[in-house]
Amino acid sequence: MATNSYEQPSRNLKTCLKNTRLLLGIILNEERHVPVGEVRNFDSDMGMCVIELTEPLQVGDRIVIKGATTDFKQKVESMQIDKEDIASAEAGKVIGLKVKDKVSPGDIIYRIE
Repeated sequence: MATNSYEQPSRNLKTCLKNTRLLLGIILNEERHVPVGEVRNFDSDMGMCVIELTEPLQVGDRIVIKGATTDFKQKVESMQIDKEDIASAEAGKVIGLKVKDKVSPGDIIYRIE
């Protein structure tokens, strides 16, 4: 009886390959993007957007904002809650964030690690 030379990779092999890709990303200094929030509104006159956070964010973090027509990186330089400057905000907070380019509701904000 002939045997099939192709077999499905085992779960252990899949896990090993996934871990290898992860390690290579670290070794090659690839950026990891962690979703931290979603744009709810944008004020083009002020260059500010309203974001609902799903993860903590702080001034100094590097972020990337991506959406259907949006894709840019920037450093978090200014955040506000109720028009008061803040240095950091926790998950669940709604904040104002100064952005360098136009964003749209539904765009996702990722922290670069």
